[in-house]
Amino acid sequence: MTFFEGKRLVRDKALDTWRVEGKEHQVRPVHDRHELDKLLRVKLQEEVEEVLCASNKQEIAEEIADVMAVLAGIADFNNVDTDEIEVLGAGWTTNQW
Repeated sequence: MTFFEGKRLVRDKALDTWRVEGKEHQVRPVHDRHELDKLLRVKLQEEVEEVLCASNKQEIAEEIADVMAVLAGIADFNNVDTDEIEVLGAGWTTNQW
């Protein structure tokens, strides 16, 4: 399940971590599809910004992983199969940049 806290989208995995750490947060579940679609897109922008601000290899790797997780969530939300994505990106290689 996906939750909204204040101004940001959080996964239930984050809530579990917060509980273990003893942190309390006011959250509410997101049930509305239109709202979730909008929040996922905002979350993607937030995560991309964190990639741009990362200053070392470890931070960059962690932030890219977060971007990929949000992209996977957007794909799942829109019923886009990961096989479709792989076919569309088949010509892309890491060395092209």
